Amino acid sequence: MKKTAIALVASTALALLAGCATTRTGDSDPRTYHWLRNVAEGENAIAGTRDWTRFEAAIPATAEDYSFAVLLRSDGNAGSAWFDDVEVVDASGTVLKSFGFDKDEEGFRPEHDPADAMAFDADVGHNAPGSLRVSGTDGYNGWLFSHIVTANSEGTYVIRGWVKLDKATGKTYAAAAMNGVE
Repeated sequence: MKKTAIALVASTALALLAGCATTRTGDSDPRTYHWLRNVAEGENAIAGTRDWTRFEAAIPATAEDYSFAVLLRSDGNAGSAWFDDVEVVDASGTVLKSFGFDKDEEGFRPEHDPADAMAFDADVGHNAPGSLRVSGTDGYNGWLFSHIVTANSEGTYVIRGWVKLDKATGKTYAAAAMNGVE
């Protein structure tokens, strides 16, 4: 696999896609990160029209996994999906990161083009206004948050939250992109 190095500022979120590697600059971490695999991709996917529904995705981490990117996807969806009140929890049940999306994207960014398929929606939300919307995707696409550090420890993490669908024709789900470090 060909690897391409991309310089990052520590606060920049970046999708770690197949065949890509990244190095972080602007902090004391000189390591190169590379995509290993996606997990929970398409598992427990939902479609159709439904009010706010709880979702959960189990993310098994191995000793080779240094971190993972949270993926909130709605693939092949001619309708819309909204994600809100998302948490990442470790094996002990400790919440590592939570996202309410009450004011903005909270570090999430569109996974890839067309970026206009994703938008922060200030009017729609689960417990309060504000959510991440995915609309009109013809392939796989969604929101990405990078990176939750596992520090090469084995165990199962959970991505959980709420999703609302309106005429969602494809698969809507949460998953993770697992990353290694060199």
